[in-house]
Amino acid sequence: MRKQLLFTMVCGLFAMGLLAACTEQPAETVKMKCGDFDIAAKIFKDKIVATVDMQGITLIKTESASGVRYAGTFEGVAIVAWNKGKDWILIIDDSETIECVTE
Repeated sequence: MRKQLLFTMVCGLFAMGLLAACTEQPAETVKMKCGDFDIAAKIFKDKIVATVDMQGITLIKTESASGVRYAGTFEGVAIVAWNKGKDWILIIDDSETIECVTE
């Protein structure tokens, strides 16, 4: 009974357009090589959803003076992805900077 009620509520919210983010399409999909990491990233308006070594990570768009900056954590480590044009840089734990090459 609880599962049916939850399903009905979710479907109702979806029908009203309140769960549009669940079906949001990425503006762009990028594949890149960052050091030893192969990354496939789906870029949305306000975030990146990436796969790194078969594990998912979401980075949220944050304020940047130049370019576009995304930040979050991956297994407890701070990650920043910075993009300007075709150039990408990963900053890991505020101490390691890795330049990325897009495919």
